[in-house]
Amino acid sequence: MNPTSSLIEQENKEEAKMGPVGFKNKFLNIWESIPGLLRLIIIYALLNGALYAGQEIYYFNDTQRMNQLESEMSTIDKKITFLESYATDGGLPEPQYSQYKNNIDEYNRKADEYNRLTKKSGSRWWLIPIPIGRGKTALK
Repeated sequence: MNPTSSLIEQENKEEAKMGPVGFKNKFLNIWESIPGLLRLIIIYALLNGALYAGQEIYYFNDTQRMNQLESEMSTIDKKITFLESYATDGGLPEPQYSQYKNNIDEYNRKADEYNRLTKKSGSRWWLIPIPIGRGKTALK
């Protein structure tokens, strides 16, 4: 038997005995080798990522509705612009004017709903690390 292959087999047996504990030890060794400030940055990045993802999931339906409203408002805006191109001397004939007015009212209703959804779900929370001084410079 080859001495190198027996050595490899012995290492494999030892790793199998360690199981998840071996992985935990390797992870802890890597984690401990990272400087303290960088560890803090990693922790805040992971917490912020989890917080942001949770909010995106929570507000998913509102965000989808906002996207739908944007598309509908864009279509209505094109109709309004088209009707305005027919205006002569600042006015429209009666059939076009009533259609223009209906489009404006519909656009405003959708804009109100969009604004309501934006107030409800348009912003996201973040964790911001606040450094606390040590010794005489500590915040009191």
